Amino acid sequence: MHHRKFLAVSIAFVSLAFGLTSCYHQKEEPKDVLRIAICHDPMSLDPRQVFLSKDVSIVKALYEGLVREKEAAFQLALAERYHQSDDGCVYTFFLKNTFWSNGDVVTAYDFEESIKQIYFREIDNPSLRSLALIKNSHAVLTGALPVEDLGVRALNAKTLEIVLENPFPYFLEILAHPVFYPVHTSLREYYKDKRNKRVFPMISNGPFAIQCYEPQRYLLINKNPLYHAKHDVLLNSVCLQIVPDIHTAMQLFQKNHIDLVGLPWSSSFSLEEQRNLPREKLFDYPVLSCSVLFCNIHQTPLNNPSLRTALSLAINRETLLKLAGKGCSATSFVHPQLSQIPATTLSQDERIALAKGYLTEALKTLSQEDLEKITLIYPIESVCLRAVVQEIRQQLFDVLGFKISTLGLEYHCFLDKRSRGEFSLATGNWIADYHQASAFLSVLGNGTRYKDFQLINWQNQKYTNIVAQLLIQESSDLQLMAEQLLLKESPLIPLYHLDYVYAKQPRVSDLQTSSLGEIDLKRVSLAEG
Repeated sequence: MHHRKFLAVSIAFVSLAFGLTSCYHQKEEPKDVLRIAICHDPMSLDPRQVFLSKDVSIVKALYEGLVREKEAAFQLALAERYHQSDDGCVYTFFLKNTFWSNGDVVTAYDFEESIKQIYFREIDNPSLRSLALIKNSHAVLTGALPVEDLGVRALNAKTLEIVLENPFPYFLEILAHPVFYPVHTSLREYYKDKRNKRVFPMISNGPFAIQCYEPQRYLLINKNPLYHAKHDVLLNSVCLQIVPDIHTAMQLFQKNHIDLVGLPWSSSFSLEEQRNLPREKLFDYPVLSCSVLFCNIHQTPLNNPSLRTALSLAINRETLLKLAGKGCSATSFVHPQLSQIPATTLSQDERIALAKGYLTEALKTLSQEDLEKITLIYPIESVCLRAVVQEIRQQLFDVLGFKISTLGLEYHCFLDKRSRGEFSLATGNWIADYHQASAFLSVLGNGTRYKDFQLINWQNQKYTNIVAQLLIQESSDLQLMAEQLLLKESPLIPLYHLDYVYAKQPRVSDLQTSSLGEIDLKRVSLAEG
């Protein structure tokens, strides 16, 4: 076992060193490169397609939009100024003079065409949820209206207008999401060639630009000399080394071949591995997230609400947290910083008694055979999540007396099965895209809406009506009603809210972490020596 671990670390180090020297044509690894271990290739380098915190962090290093998140707020980026109409629905942005990394000028037409290309269905798996705010977005996506009627247009090369369906007080904050970033015309044209025989374009407009990309090995990005705020960028290069195994990544870190490892870049590492690290190298930050079990409410037996409640009550979340990492157990889907649901006062014994009562109710219409057909799917890459899933399986057997099956899948296969509804239970995680409770609540509750706007296909008209009001104006009373209704219906089972834990070498400073999950590399610096 030790020999295999040593071999894996040696191979990973050789790959890292070879990658850097081949890009820089040097015999030794450059000292001014920030080295980050990531668990797998970015799912996309197109900002309109990313949703994982790792990938969002990468594209935010490569691209810039109208605004940029800074310390739980936003600051203007490519927009020099903006104007909002009296009714709160029309935003007019006036752009700075900025350039793409190849020297082309960034225009308002780049923004308009980048967003509208999503609606032409030329891009696979775009991140659509935030676009639902735009006027006629749903109608255009479903084909009821032409793309020309979408509420996005360039008034001229330096002026962009975005019209919303309804006023939304946090729209400027949401604009920091990469789905609103412009992409260069070469990338837009790339998708129009259905054969995709051309090389993926590497032109960007952010703090960094791609230097080399070898899939399954590394991604090397260099400081972009044409970035409009280049004096804020202190790093010369960042190498994102692909190391699928978190144990190997930790070994590389301990040998000082890696500067950053852990969330959001790679899988979370175990509490034992955290204990083996010097305290001055271990860091964490709270994230507005919730790890859950999705219930397939359209299939037997999870279409039974009493069974869903029994499962939720039977799970000991504190025990799961010991396996998952640092954080807090979930009493609501909404993060406790934003939730109106008080912490539970029930003891575990009381929860178990209630769980057995709900199971008895469920068995009036279900059989033991129905229960044992339940399969819980999860992505197999995460060692911690694998342990959590097995613990859930054991807890359900100990409390409720039946065994469920578990199935670990490669991540892309897992996402495909979950999106197709080919599961009974499935692990999941949601991270808010702005700093309000409605960022959690609005991704649920309207199964008739365009499916890509929703986290799970669950419909409840009362819930939908409440959330519609919350999107216009926050209300603690309405929020409490929505959270209570969600707990009663249980289309998903909240498990825990994780903090992101990562390890960092002492030479790295000025990392900007976000409670929305990602890390901004723009102002990171490396100490000399």
